[in-house]
Order: sequence, then C-alpha cells, then structure tokens
Amino acid sequence: MKFIFAVLMATCGLLLLVEQVDATENQKLLAWIKDCQKQAGASNDDYETILKRKIPATDEGTCMIECIFNKLHIMENGRFNRKGFVVTFSPTTGGDLKKIAELRSLAAACEREVASPEARTKPCSTTKSLLNCFARNMDKVA
Repeated sequence: MKFIFAVLMATCGLLLLVEQVDATENQKLLAWIKDCQKQAGASNDDYETILKRKIPATDEGTCMIECIFNKLHIMENGRFNRKGFVVTFSPTTGGDLKKIAELRSLAAACEREVASPEARTKPCSTTKSLLNCFARNMDKVA
C-alpha cells in the first residue's frame, strides 16, 4: 500500500484508520466523526469536507478535528500528544523504520511549534496550528 500519510494527516487521519479496520470498527470510527460534529457544532459542509480529506475552513470544523484528535489521543487536554500521534500513525508505515523515524521527527517539530503561546489564542487554535504544521512539513514524511 502506498504511503499516503501526507494526504491523510493534513486532512484528518481518522479516515485512514477507517480504511484499515473491519466493518464493525469502521462504523465505530464513523460514529466518532458524527459525535465530534455534534460536539463542535460543525455543519454538514464541515463533515463532508473532512470526509473528502480536506481541512475545514470554519472554527467549528477545526474543533471537530480537535475532538477526533482527542479520541485518537493525538491531542490531550488541549495539547498535542506526540507519543499518541506516533502510535496512531505508525500502522500507516507498514513497519518501515525510516517512515516511523520521519513520523517522530514531524511530531517533534510540530510539538515545538504548537507549544508556543501564540498557538493557543482561542478554542481549537492549537489544532489549527498543528494542522498547518503538518501541511507545511508533509514533504519530510512522504
């Protein structure tokens, strides 16, 4: 399977996990997305944008992604969880140690970036900063 991390990470990695699990688990993960849509007050357009593997433009859509990241332990208590990120996306590497090292490097770089006070100016702004960091650094992990 092609290493598709770059596309998925920038647009909500949960969808990759949906593809890698059986139908029962797939339904559970899709239910998470719907639950997060409701919690964040996100629109159906935000939901569809995420399903199309794009980053929503609205604050509610960003908060929807933060909710999903919380469920995946990529975010915890409003902060980026580097270890949770690596654990969540390691299956996408197919066991390739070079790709796992690239994930760790990306996680470290983005952790430093989103730890700054500027990254936490309003609700879900850390997630927005994190998504921007992932998008800027995709060439390092592809």
